[in-house]
Amino acid sequence: MSLLIDSKFVTLVSHKLSRFTKKQNNLYNFRCPLCGDSEKNKSKKRGYIYEKNNELNYRCHNCGISTTLGNFIREIDPALYKRYIFERFKQGERRNENFSTKEPSFQFESPVFNTTELFRGLDCIADVDDCHYAKTWLLNRKIPRRFFPDLYFTLNFKKWVGEHNLHDIEEHKLDRLSDDPRIIIPFRDRSKNVTMVQGRALASNHLRYLTVKLEKTAPKIFGLERIDPMEHIYITEGPFDSMFIRNCLAVAGTDLSNHYPFTKTQTTILLDREPRNREIVKSVKKYIEDGFHVALFPDMLKGKDINDYVTAGWTTADLMRLIKQYSFSGLRAKLELAKWRIV
Repeated sequence: MSLLIDSKFVTLVSHKLSRFTKKQNNLYNFRCPLCGDSEKNKSKKRGYIYEKNNELNYRCHNCGISTTLGNFIREIDPALYKRYIFERFKQGERRNENFSTKEPSFQFESPVFNTTELFRGLDCIADVDDCHYAKTWLLNRKIPRRFFPDLYFTLNFKKWVGEHNLHDIEEHKLDRLSDDPRIIIPFRDRSKNVTMVQGRALASNHLRYLTVKLEKTAPKIFGLERIDPMEHIYITEGPFDSMFIRNCLAVAGTDLSNHYPFTKTQTTILLDREPRNREIVKSVKKYIEDGFHVALFPDMLKGKDINDYVTAGWTTADLMRLIKQYSFSGLRAKLELAKWRIV
């Protein structure tokens, strides 16, 4: 039954595949839509859909990407992909975890902290006047107001951490914390439980982010409570950057290799534009090798991250067009990284 369903959906998606031909039964050939195939020779067709283990799979002999037909359809036509997995599940084919409709979840310890008490006494950004120090800072950075109800402010971060006995601070002991004012950014799990908080300094002479875990096993991923795993996912470095992009997460220094619960081939990494930064280049290279898409933004942009681009005047629609234009994966991503990096 798998081959019948797969063959049906190859036909449905074929109109989006340049120079599509059926070579023989269960073997199809066309120009790879993921890497663009050959730029010099438009007649070259190095993308193939072929049969393997009673299923159809995709491979491109130009960019080297190899994946299931389902993952391929998801990249080309997300709406058709939803129909595809529905038919696969309707036939009871549940053995491939890539087709699971259950939302991924993390197994955490039961919440220990009463988050109502945790944020009691702090200024909620949504409730203070626009002239409030922290709110003015956020408005100047054009942070969308819809996120303000879940952002807080403390005049003394060190005191607040101490009062709530929050000692699980990675890389920074309590006695090394400064007593500076900070915006408090809660990190939540899929059930909207707070698993960690991040304090963002407002002064440039302080360490920008300090992270405090409430759940020891929680990954440092921001935005899990609002993500749709059935759509394409984007990942930025900072929480504020993620607020400008639909269906976007942020990683607080996390290596996603062992912690990422969603499909890598449906995810684009949006790291800061720092081609001279060896650590950034190293991270981009690793994400490519792990199977993610990566966005390598051009030099014409003013600033280094999504928030910088927004404050410079770029709209969300502009950014999405830019992301799609400069996102790469597989061999093509490695070639573009070699041109992008400056070390």
